[in-house]
Amino acid sequence: MNLPQFGNEDITTASVTYTVNNQDHTMIIASVYVAIEDQEPPPLMEKLVQHCTNNHIPLVLACDTNAHHPAWGSVDYNHRGIILSEYIATTNLEVANCGTEPTFCAGNKRTIIDVTLVDKVLYRDIRTSVACLA
Repeated sequence: MNLPQFGNEDITTASVTYTVNNQDHTMIIASVYVAIEDQEPPPLMEKLVQHCTNNHIPLVLACDTNAHHPAWGSVDYNHRGIILSEYIATTNLEVANCGTEPTFCAGNKRTIIDVTLVDKVLYRDIRTSVACLA
């Protein structure tokens, strides 16, 4: 599956085919960077989520959000985190982060701004197969 319409300088998208019980399945995996000055969530990411929802294609998003929220392990929250959390609640995505290990460290600043979002269809399998660092 060719997905150039869902890629730019901040989003890289790939279609992955895998086999379970002799049946081929497809999922989309995307890496998303959201600069601190950019809108949360990015419009192109919203289009990708909608495309996957409309076409019943499971989706995994690995995001550098620059957003803080307890839903993904942050000890605090910011406006970006609230907006992203509210957006996630309107989708078929679940936060797959586990633990409280910081994903960004600079000087004495240690935060969790990287968020893995997984389609509910894949959530149980992905969540239970990822080792948490705590």
